[in-house]
Amino acid sequence: MSLRGEPGRGLEQGAVERPRHLDEVHVRATPEGVWNAITRPEIAREWLAGTRLASDWKPGATLRRVAPDGRLAAEGTVLEVDPARRLAHTFSATWNEEVATDAPHRVVWTIASLGPTCRVTVEHFDFVGETATYRDVRGGLGRILDGLKTLLETGEPLAIER
Repeated sequence: MSLRGEPGRGLEQGAVERPRHLDEVHVRATPEGVWNAITRPEIAREWLAGTRLASDWKPGATLRRVAPDGRLAAEGTVLEVDPARRLAHTFSATWNEEVATDAPHRVVWTIASLGPTCRVTVEHFDFVGETATYRDVRGGLGRILDGLKTLLETGEPLAIER
Protein backbone atom coordinates (compact mmCIF):
# COMPACT_ATOMS: atom_id res chain seq x y z
CA MET A 1 0.00 0.00 0.00
CA SER A 2 1.49 3.35 -0.92
CA LEU A 3 0.71 6.22 1.38
CA ARG A 4 1.25 9.95 1.39
CA GLY A 5 1.22 12.26 4.35
CA GLU A 6 -2.16 13.88 4.77
CA PRO A 7 -2.70 17.42 6.06
CA GLY A 8 -3.82 17.26 9.66
CA ARG A 9 -2.22 13.83 10.20
CA GLY A 10 1.21 14.62 11.59
CA LEU A 11 2.30 17.23 9.04
CA GLU A 12 3.02 20.72 10.25
CA GLN A 13 1.64 23.68 8.34
CA GLY A 14 3.83 24.25 5.29
CA ALA A 15 5.52 20.85 5.57
CA VAL A 16 6.28 19.10 2.31
CA GLU A 17 4.42 15.85 1.74
CA ARG A 18 6.86 13.07 0.95
CA PRO A 19 5.92 9.75 -0.61
CA ARG A 20 6.25 6.66 1.55
CA HIS A 21 5.50 3.01 1.09
CA LEU A 22 4.16 0.57 3.66
CA ASP A 23 3.74 -3.16 3.25
CA GLU A 24 3.00 -5.94 5.70
CA VAL A 25 2.78 -9.69 5.82
CA HIS A 26 1.50 -12.15 8.41
CA VAL A 27 3.93 -15.00 9.06
CA ARG A 28 3.52 -18.20 11.02
CA ALA A 29 6.76 -17.74 13.00
CA THR A 30 8.03 -16.38 16.29
CA PRO A 31 9.29 -12.80 16.57
CA GLU A 32 12.77 -14.22 17.16
CA GLY A 33 12.53 -16.34 14.01
CA VAL A 34 11.51 -13.29 11.96
CA TRP A 35 14.31 -11.21 13.53
CA ASN A 36 16.89 -13.87 12.70
CA ALA A 37 15.64 -14.07 9.11
CA ILE A 38 16.05 -10.30 8.77
CA THR A 39 19.43 -9.93 10.49
CA ARG A 40 21.37 -13.15 9.83
CA PRO A 41 23.10 -13.02 6.44
CA GLU A 42 22.88 -16.75 5.77
CA ILE A 43 19.08 -16.68 6.23
CA ALA A 44 18.43 -13.29 4.59
CA ARG A 45 20.22 -14.44 1.43
CA GLU A 46 17.46 -17.05 0.94
CA TRP A 47 14.60 -14.53 0.75
CA LEU A 48 16.39 -11.34 -0.29
CA ALA A 49 17.11 -12.17 -3.94
CA GLY A 50 20.41 -13.85 -3.11
CA THR A 51 21.94 -10.68 -1.68
CA ARG A 52 24.15 -10.84 1.40
CA LEU A 53 23.57 -8.49 4.32
CA ALA A 54 26.53 -7.23 6.31
CA SER A 55 26.13 -5.31 9.57
CA ASP A 56 26.76 -5.71 13.27
CA TRP A 57 23.21 -4.36 13.87
CA LYS A 58 24.18 -1.68 16.39
CA PRO A 59 22.99 1.94 16.12
CA GLY A 60 25.44 3.86 13.96
CA ALA A 61 26.73 0.72 12.21
CA THR A 62 26.91 0.46 8.44
CA LEU A 63 24.46 -1.86 6.70
CA ARG A 64 25.44 -3.24 3.29
CA ARG A 65 23.48 -5.40 0.89
CA VAL A 66 25.78 -7.12 -1.61
CA ALA A 67 24.51 -8.76 -4.82
CA PRO A 68 25.54 -12.33 -5.70
CA ASP A 69 28.05 -10.95 -8.25
CA GLY A 70 29.76 -8.85 -5.55
CA ARG A 71 28.28 -5.47 -6.51
CA LEU A 72 26.92 -3.24 -3.76
CA ALA A 73 23.10 -3.33 -4.10
CA ALA A 74 22.27 -0.97 -1.22
CA GLU A 75 23.76 0.53 1.90
CA GLY A 76 22.68 2.50 4.91
CA THR A 77 23.19 3.20 8.58
CA VAL A 78 21.49 1.36 11.43
CA LEU A 79 19.44 3.88 13.44
CA GLU A 80 17.53 1.82 16.00
CA VAL A 81 17.61 -1.80 17.18
CA ASP A 82 15.05 -3.46 19.44
CA PRO A 83 15.65 -7.18 18.79
CA ALA A 84 12.59 -9.17 17.67
CA ARG A 85 10.50 -5.97 17.69
CA ARG A 86 11.88 -3.08 15.63
CA LEU A 87 14.74 -2.19 13.31
CA ALA A 88 15.27 1.23 11.71
CA HIS A 89 17.94 2.15 9.19
CA THR A 90 18.66 4.45 6.30
CA PHE A 91 18.59 2.98 2.81
CA SER A 92 20.49 4.10 -0.25
CA ALA A 93 19.86 1.91 -3.30
CA THR A 94 22.75 1.29 -5.69
CA TRP A 95 21.52 -1.73 -7.66
CA ASN A 96 21.38 0.22 -10.94
CA GLU A 97 22.39 3.61 -12.33
CA GLU A 98 18.87 5.02 -12.12
CA VAL A 99 18.52 4.51 -8.35
CA ALA A 100 22.16 5.25 -7.49
CA THR A 101 21.60 9.01 -7.70
CA ASP A 102 18.55 9.02 -5.39
CA ALA A 103 18.90 10.43 -1.89
CA PRO A 104 18.80 7.95 1.00
CA HIS A 105 15.51 7.37 2.78
CA ARG A 106 14.52 5.63 6.03
CA VAL A 107 13.18 2.13 6.59
CA VAL A 108 11.45 0.81 9.71
CA TRP A 109 10.77 -2.90 10.26
CA THR A 110 8.22 -3.69 12.97
CA ILE A 111 7.51 -7.22 14.23
CA ALA A 112 4.29 -7.69 16.22
CA SER A 113 3.56 -11.01 17.92
CA LEU A 114 0.00 -12.20 17.33
CA GLY A 115 -0.04 -15.54 19.12
CA PRO A 116 1.19 -18.22 16.71
CA THR A 117 1.90 -15.63 14.00
CA CYS A 118 3.65 -12.30 13.58
CA ARG A 119 2.74 -9.23 11.59
CA VAL A 120 5.83 -7.89 9.85
CA THR A 121 5.44 -4.28 8.74
CA VAL A 122 8.02 -2.52 6.59
CA GLU A 123 7.74 1.20 5.98
CA HIS A 124 10.00 3.11 3.60
CA PHE A 125 9.67 6.86 4.07
CA ASP A 126 11.37 10.22 3.60
CA PHE A 127 11.70 9.79 -0.16
CA VAL A 128 12.42 13.18 -1.76
CA GLY A 129 9.74 12.48 -4.36
CA GLU A 130 8.53 9.62 -6.51
CA THR A 131 12.11 8.66 -7.31
CA ALA A 132 13.38 5.58 -9.13
CA THR A 133 14.05 3.99 -5.72
CA TYR A 134 10.48 4.76 -4.62
CA ARG A 135 9.10 3.12 -7.76
CA ASP A 136 11.31 0.03 -7.33
CA VAL A 137 10.35 -0.33 -3.65
CA ARG A 138 6.67 0.10 -4.47
CA GLY A 139 6.90 -2.56 -7.17
CA GLY A 140 9.06 -5.11 -5.35
CA LEU A 141 8.60 -4.98 -1.58
CA GLY A 142 5.53 -7.22 -1.60
CA ARG A 143 7.42 -9.97 -3.45
CA ILE A 144 10.33 -9.68 -1.05
CA LEU A 145 8.03 -10.07 1.96
CA ASP A 146 6.32 -13.02 0.26
CA GLY A 147 9.77 -14.60 0.08
CA LEU A 148 10.36 -13.99 3.80
CA LYS A 149 6.99 -15.54 4.66
CA THR A 150 7.52 -18.57 2.43
CA LEU A 151 11.00 -19.27 3.79
CA LEU A 152 9.88 -19.02 7.42
CA GLU A 153 6.77 -21.14 6.93
CA THR A 154 8.14 -23.85 4.63
CA GLY A 155 11.91 -23.74 5.06
CA GLU A 156 12.25 -23.32 1.29
CA PRO A 157 13.00 -20.11 -0.63
CA LEU A 158 10.30 -18.75 -2.92
CA ALA A 159 11.14 -19.05 -6.62
CA ILE A 160 10.04 -15.77 -8.19
CA GLU A 161 10.00 -15.32 -11.96
CA ARG A 162 11.36 -11.93 -12.96
